[in-house]
Amino acid sequence: MNLNNKIELITLFDYYSGLLTDKQRGALSLYLIEDLGITEIAQNLNISRQATYDLINVATTSLKQTEEKLGLLKSNNLAKKELDNILNDSSLTKSQILTKIKSIKENL
Repeated sequence: MNLNNKIELITLFDYYSGLLTDKQRGALSLYLIEDLGITEIAQNLNISRQATYDLINVATTSLKQTEEKLGLLKSNNLAKKELDNILNDSSLTKSQILTKIKSIKENL
């Protein structure tokens, strides 16, 4: 797994881990946060390597599907970009800033 994919999964895990089962959350946490391998996770959870692999894959798929349906991470990232644009545009008046912030709020 490359670094960008791992960062994306960690972010999705932060947003949606509460929707996973305890076993999925535990296995994925060990994999993403603790950076353990499949064999190490299997030993820690006292399950087979295949069961560990399946837990991680199902959890990962679930996180991605949840984001596709809800789009909370995407909305948050867009709002951050828009707010950064406001902060970096010194030509905006107070009224324009308020209008842009209201627009961002409505899209969340």
